Amino acid sequence: MMDTKPIALSLRPEAIPESLTSIPRWLLWKYIKKKKPDGTIFWTKVPFQCNGAPASTTNPATWCTYDEAFDAWMLGDFDGIGMTLGSDVQGIDLDDCRDPETGELNEFAKEVIERVQGYGEVSPSGTGIKIFAKTNLDGSRTKKEAGVELYREGRYFTVTGRVLGPNHADLSDEVQALDWLNDIVTGK
Repeated sequence: MMDTKPIALSLRPEAIPESLTSIPRWLLWKYIKKKKPDGTIFWTKVPFQCNGAPASTTNPATWCTYDEAFDAWMLGDFDGIGMTLGSDVQGIDLDDCRDPETGELNEFAKEVIERVQGYGEVSPSGTGIKIFAKTNLDGSRTKKEAGVELYREGRYFTVTGRVLGPNHADLSDEVQALDWLNDIVTGK
């Protein structure tokens, strides 16, 4: 990985739907450089509270409202804002599925956004997408080698406000059946 800090896409707060901003599980994040045991340098998005202390995705005492997170982000000490997932909204994270220059999605990402209704946006790197949705997930599952992560709770998603299009500008009230996607991740 590169030694230079990545630059996150700029936040578009006006596009973040009220269905998300009304949920009081917000935090901030910043890129932190870490080193793997083999010496490889990588950057990770570490969550923080509005006061600058570390945040936990499982401790509600470390979360804040959207307005508090946005105000803290405006001060300039953080790379972005994010929301902790929970029983009312879960997340789908697809990595390396989007051309950052053209915005073109790979075929798998196109299938996912066609089949899943929810708030969808571009990740901070510009190369992935995230979908916030009400789902039937009974737990979290990942298949990192395929670039697919499904999270029910206990994680946070960065939020950029860079909406995937009019069909993904808000949460759907309908619970999304993700059995087909879960089978892909679990290899069934």
